[in-house]
Amino acid sequence: MNRSFARTISLLRREKGISQKAAAAELGVSQALLSHYENGIRECSLEFVVRLAEYYHVSTDYLLGRTTHRTENENEQNQQTENQSPQLFSGEEARTSGTLAVIFSVLRRIQNPQLAILTTDVLDLTLYRVLRTLYTLNGRSGPKVSRLSDAQSDSTAAAVETLLLQRFRRTAALANGRGDALFEDKGYVLSPESLAEEFPQLADAVFDLSENAERQLNDWLRMG
Repeated sequence: MNRSFARTISLLRREKGISQKAAAAELGVSQALLSHYENGIRECSLEFVVRLAEYYHVSTDYLLGRTTHRTENENEQNQQTENQSPQLFSGEEARTSGTLAVIFSVLRRIQNPQLAILTTDVLDLTLYRVLRTLYTLNGRSGPKVSRLSDAQSDSTAAAVETLLLQRFRRTAALANGRGDALFEDKGYVLSPESLAEEFPQLADAVFDLSENAERQLNDWLRMG
C-alpha cells in the first residue's frame, strides 16, 4: 500500500471534523489501530479499505492514490457542470478554490504526516477567523460554540498561525538536514514550472492568489 494512503485517511478524518477516537469506534477498530493506519505504521486489509471508502464517501482508488477524483463519477460530473456553466466561479472564488485544490493535492504527496497536519491546522485557523467575521455581519458576535471573545479569538489565532508556520519551517528544515525525502517522489520539486505542468487548469489561480496577496502586503508596507 503506498505511503499516500496514511496521509489521505488522516486528512479525510480531519476534514470530516471527527476525532480519531470517534472515527475508530464508528469503523469498528481500536483508536490505537487507526492511529497506526494513519501514521503508516501498519497496513490495513483490503476489506478495511472498502470500509473506509464507504465511511468517507470516496472511492477506493482515491484512498490508494490511483486518482485525484474522490468518486468514480466526479470527473464526469465536473465536466458536465463546466459545460452547463462555463464560468462556475468568479475570479476571486476561482483563485481561492483552485489554490486550495492544489494545496490538498500536494499535501497527499508529502511523506511527513506532521507537515501535512500543520498545514491543515493553519488553514483551519484562517478559515475559522473568516467565519467568525462573517457571523458579525448581522450585528452579532462570533459563533456561540466558541468561548473566546472576538478580540481574544483574533489575537490568539494570529499568534497560533505564526507559531504553526514556524514549526512547519523547523520541521521541514530538520527533515532536509537529515536528508529525508519530503515528497513521495524524491525527484519532485514544487515550483511555478511544476505547478503549471501538473495543474494546467489551476496554476493560474495559484499565481493570481499569490500576486494578489503580495500586492496587499506591499501596500501595507508602503503605508507603514
